[in-house]
Order: sequence, then C-alpha cells, then structure tokens
Amino acid sequence: MEDEWQLDEYLNYCGRRNCADSTIRNYDSTIRQLAGMAQGSPLSRDLLDKWFARICQTYSPASVKTLRQMVSTYLRWLEKHHLDGWNISECRTFLLEETRVRRQIKLPVVLSQREVSLLLRQYDSGDYKELFCRQITEICYLTLRIGETLALTRADIDLSNGIIHVRDGKGGKARDIPVFGRAAKRLADFLRKSPLCFRYLFPSALEKYQSDRHYNMGSFNRSLAQHCRAGKVTVISSHSLRRSGATHMFERGMRLEHIQQILGHSSIETTKLYVRYDYARAQEAMRQFHPCAEA
Repeated sequence: MEDEWQLDEYLNYCGRRNCADSTIRNYDSTIRQLAGMAQGSPLSRDLLDKWFARICQTYSPASVKTLRQMVSTYLRWLEKHHLDGWNISECRTFLLEETRVRRQIKLPVVLSQREVSLLLRQYDSGDYKELFCRQITEICYLTLRIGETLALTRADIDLSNGIIHVRDGKGGKARDIPVFGRAAKRLADFLRKSPLCFRYLFPSALEKYQSDRHYNMGSFNRSLAQHCRAGKVTVISSHSLRRSGATHMFERGMRLEHIQQILGHSSIETTKLYVRYDYARAQEAMRQFHPCAEA
C-alpha cells in the first residue's frame, strides 16, 4: 500500500529539501493515517471527506488546518507523477475548497489598567533578576512583541529622544516606539544597574548560558505567570501585555491609525482584533448619542 502511495519516495523528497526531522515524521504519520483509511483503494473525494471528518473530531482547529495543508502539499507532489485513475487534481481541489476549517474567533485576554499596575508592583525592585523581569514586562506593555523586546540592545534605547528602536520586527520591518514619563525613568534606572559587557539588553547570562544570547522566552513567561498569581490577576502570556497596552491607549482616546503604526501592523483590521472595547463606556456613549436612546 505504501509503495502505491509513493510515501517513501515523498519522504525522501522532503529530506532533500532539508525539512526538519519533526516535519518529516508528521508527514509520515499523517499520510499513513490517510492511506490506512483507504485500505488499498485509490485516493478519492469520499476518502478525503471521511478523513477530514475524523480529524475534526480529534484535533483542534489549528491542528486540523496544519494536517489539511500537509495532505494538500503531498497531493501537489503526487500530481506531478500523473498516477492513472487517481484524479489527484480533483481531489486536491476538493480538499482546498470544500473542507475549510472554521476557527472560533476568541477575544484576546486583556488586563485592566488596575491589574497591570498590580502586576508591576509584584516585582521586588531590590533584586536584580526581579528588576530584569519587571523591565521586560513593562516594555512588552509598551506594545513590543516579546521577541522584539528580548532582541533589544543598548544601542536600540535612545532616551534622549524618548525612543526605543525596533530594528528587525515581524516581517523584517523596523519601527520606533515612544517612551517617556515614568516608563523612561524606570528604563534609565535599569540601564544604570545593568552590566555593559553583554550583547543584549536582556542577556541569557542571567540563566548561566552563553552571554551572546538573549534571555529565554519560556523563562520569562514562567516568571510572568508566577507574578500574575502573586498579584491575584489573570495569568496571561507576554503577548497579552502588548494587547493590553494597545487597548488602554485606545480607551484613552488614541486613534486606531496611530495604534496601528506603533504595533507595526500592515492592516488596520489586525489592529482592530488587538483592542478590546470598554463595553460600559460604549454603552454610555450610545445612551448619550444614539437617537433611539432618547426618552
């Protein structure tokens, strides 16, 4: 059955393209599952429909989307072999057009301004590691991504002009983030207390790893969760700090276009997903301005 499906040849092809071992294993198990359901029969729309229904019952929408793409890539490779009677093109069209994954849109987790203040107070300013993690927390709250924050160097901090330079953001885009007030003062204090000998502003040397690497993202997220629990606030990820900062700027009246620029989004539709409306404030605004709300 595997010979007929040319699975070994396809996996060798993936290896020649320098696919990761984990990716090749995932292709292997996914295609074997599909071939096993065929029980020696050729590929068909009915087979793909049954396979898709099965994985939808077993996996999350994100995983289903990944598995579906794996099979689609495999079918594109098979299509080049012109297997008789398999109707590969028709099967691949069916897979792409009639088995779309409907993902549930979840509202982002966003802390209130009070919760963010409470979280920041949980860090002990007398301990350098606590000060270190607090500064990462605050920079993420300034709407930098965690990867952008950890990749910062001293040269990226320009407090004389009130700017944090993001040199290589998502998609290779650069942008400048304003920093002033208390946030700038705390960042200046952190810079004074930080050693000068490391490449990154947040070096992995704190974890006794190589000094030319930045701090580990997983280590920070564990620290963040610990301090969330200590402050009795919702346990969040570093990315929720970015979303919280964007939402709080929006609630204070910043235009969505300006928030889009600070976040580094190409589309304002993406920015709209980041900000969470204050429904009590929206309700009051409707009561005040909507004609139907008049007595």
